[in-house]
Amino acid sequence: ENYKKLDLIIGPYNSNYINPIVQFASANNMHVVIPFSSKEDYFSTYNNVFQLNVVQSDFYNKTFKHLIDRNKNTNYIFYNSDDKSENSVFSSSLTSAGISFKEVNSTAVTEITSLLSQSNNNMLLCSFGSVKVFEKLIKNLDNAEGLSDYKISIFGQPNWIQFAEDKKNDFSRYNCQYFTKFISDSSINSIKELEDKFEVYFKTEQYPSYPKYGVMGYDIGKYFLNNERYFIDGGDIKNINTLQTPLKFEKSKGYFNNQIIFVSYDSNGQLQKHVF
Repeated sequence: ENYKKLDLIIGPYNSNYINPIVQFASANNMHVVIPFSSKEDYFSTYNNVFQLNVVQSDFYNKTFKHLIDRNKNTNYIFYNSDDKSENSVFSSSLTSAGISFKEVNSTAVTEITSLLSQSNNNMLLCSFGSVKVFEKLIKNLDNAEGLSDYKISIFGQPNWIQFAEDKKNDFSRYNCQYFTKFISDSSINSIKELEDKFEVYFKTEQYPSYPKYGVMGYDIGKYFLNNERYFIDGGDIKNINTLQTPLKFEKSKGYFNNQIIFVSYDSNGQLQKHVF
């Protein structure tokens, strides 16, 4: 009976329990924050849901559309490695926008100059997630002749977050960026302070996950505690600055977060975020 007096449930971790929890919450006039699942759009079925993780199909479609809108007059080149999982999604976006593109195999990247444009930016589109493949790409670009005459950038995948900080010099040299739903930059004072407090209170460092669960918990708590009037008397939902996951909910039947981040590094090795 005590559970029926709750205003908000956060979870579950296991997506198998989402439907029964949301149905229980709906029957008892509660709201549910779904922090992890991105495979299903629960917000289109339930009006008491706040879905924090951008649904996967929206994630890629919105990312590629925004990339194209931000990079007019760009010469797009697919860098074909063993993993082409996202090439079809992006190529469809380019085709729909009436934009032509080229392809180069990883084994022939030293011959890339024949595909480059001197008048426009040249963007390599990469679908791989391996740091070893990234290192090979950078090595091949370094060894290619005549690249200094061209403007080159590289666009990568969400799991580049796992090695980007270690490769930030290469990111800066070749104007690399990747897209993600979250980013935790420990050089920012507010995040460093939170991580230090976490270690003091729990006698351990945060588990090295992506995203960091401790920071995620802080963001969720801060956002919804600052919006408590919504749950009490239906007040307006306020936008709140968060540390790791940008949150800006849009209304469907329930609510969904649709914020995405482009991450890059400037010439000083400082992490740069573009949220949209």
